[in-house]
Parts: sequence; structure tokens; C-alpha cells
Amino acid sequence: MLTTNELHNDLKYAARKLGEGWSVVAVRKGMVLAKGEGRRLMPALMLLHELRGEDLERDQVPCVLADKVLGLAAFRLASLLGARAVYGELVSRLAVQEAGRRGIPIVWHRLVPAIMNARQDGLCPMEHLAFRAGSDFEFYRALKERR
Repeated sequence: MLTTNELHNDLKYAARKLGEGWSVVAVRKGMVLAKGEGRRLMPALMLLHELRGEDLERDQVPCVLADKVLGLAAFRLASLLGARAVYGELVSRLAVQEAGRRGIPIVWHRLVPAIMNARQDGLCPMEHLAFRAGSDFEFYRALKERR
């Protein structure tokens, strides 16, 4: 169990790690559990696989997760990981709404209405997939089918 003070400290620490150039970081009690680099959703997905396995066969990992871009898709992966609080440099309102519904603290540097696609003319495909999914596991299954 992570205390409120530990969550707060871990959120600040994880945010600093993003500032060092990482795309995604999982932290617990002041220690980096895993981190990743890359673009889009892949770093968060790889971090989830590293800590829980590709079939999510290992237990959830109580931690704080920080991601450069935290939309609903990344939030769902963080939830599957076991994140008790999340930070994003850029966060979508969909992620904030879902975090609020679940009672998971979420902190951001910049809040946007939605994570957009590369052309900026529609919703990011992963955000759309996450929105349509009825659960985190349903989203994860749909994501795996796309790979």
C-alpha cells in the first residue's frame, strides 16, 4: 500500500524522470521500477509487458506512472499495470474523466480536450479504440489484435 505522501513524492520524482528524456516511467517508493523511450503508445505498452508480462500473467504493480502523453489509451494501460496515481506532461480530458471516475489521482502539465491524430483532424486512433472499449482488458485485447 502506498501512502498519500509516497504517492505525492513518487509523482514528483516520476515527472522529473520524464524531464530527463524518458517517455514513460513507473516509480514506487522513490525507486524506478521500469522506464521506456519511444513514440506513441509503444513505450507504455512495453513497460506493461516488462512488469506484468504480455499476457498480464503477473500481479498488478502498485506504483505511480508518468507518461509524456497520457490519453485514455495510456491511462487504461497504467490502470492494467496497477498505477495508483498518474502524471502526464500532456493529458486528455477523457483520461481525467476516467481517473476521476475511478478515484485515481491524475496530475498534468498541460490539459487538452483530446489526443489528436498526426494530421490533427480527428481523434488519435488509440484514444478512439480506448474510448470504444468497455474495459481496460477489452482495450488491451483489441490493442493486441492490431499488432
